Amino acid sequence: MKPQFDHKLQSSFYLWVDDRITRYWEAAETGISQTFYYSDLGVDIPSNQVAYYSADRQLVANGLGVPTGVWVSGILDNAGNSMDYTFVGQTTGNSPDPTGLMIDFDEGRVVMGTGITTGDASALSITGGFDRKAFNVYMTNETEEQLLLNSDFIISDQSDETFLQNVTGLGSPNFTLPAAFISYNSSFNKPFAFGGMQDTKSNIRVVTVSEDNYEIDGVLSLFRDSTEVCVPFVAFEDFPFGEYFHIKTPPYTYSGLYDSLMSKDGATYAFIEKVTCSKLYDKTYSQMENNLKVGFIDFQLSTPRFPKSEIS
Repeated sequence: MKPQFDHKLQSSFYLWVDDRITRYWEAAETGISQTFYYSDLGVDIPSNQVAYYSADRQLVANGLGVPTGVWVSGILDNAGNSMDYTFVGQTTGNSPDPTGLMIDFDEGRVVMGTGITTGDASALSITGGFDRKAFNVYMTNETEEQLLLNSDFIISDQSDETFLQNVTGLGSPNFTLPAAFISYNSSFNKPFAFGGMQDTKSNIRVVTVSEDNYEIDGVLSLFRDSTEVCVPFVAFEDFPFGEYFHIKTPPYTYSGLYDSLMSKDGATYAFIEKVTCSKLYDKTYSQMENNLKVGFIDFQLSTPRFPKSEIS
């Protein structure tokens, strides 16, 4: 199916929110030495690929200094001998590299083709230096009740285990906190100008969850002061991330993407008209574990456009 306006807005808004948190707010821990552990339990990994998981959920992908590969020990050479640590870069474009390495920044893992070795995949040792997000960002279609009461929350600074070791049930939603959850709540068109132009009003809610009130106050303040700015639309073919949330063409910087999109003639963007922030004090959610703190950020965006011509 052809992507519609709402699809493009939500994915573009995700990139903007992630940049505000990781770059403007500097919510990242730098210089973390990561070790990636093999697991064959990944539900989205086909038989011709293998996955190795780090202790952190989301790694920083936005920036010029983001690693484009990892160090791998145990790869077999043509003679069948195990090689010492070798830098393996991510496959891009039509590269013939048989490893097919992709860094999944969303899940904090490395995905490779089984051609990386003819031996035991679990025998490989994989390391790399990455920045990890101090505040994760997710897109979700769940209701607030489902998100807050039925999700498996992992507190980032309370565990050094891998993703699959942390989660007891792969079928249940699981997220690492602190985090922001983006959901598209509602929208409507309002006549704007002659010729069929409509102003599409879009209401997006970001639910923030943390065990620390300081972090909730910080993220609410950050976005309350982010009104009257533009969020450029990123076409699906220009979206910087691929199937496994790997950077399709490293390096990726949102500031560079923003400048290139906004400088085009006839640039399409949404304008943030209003931001309302609040905290959750409802005792209905008292059954939440770890006494988690919850905040809400409600955005109203305006996009003058010609929806009928877009459909035709």
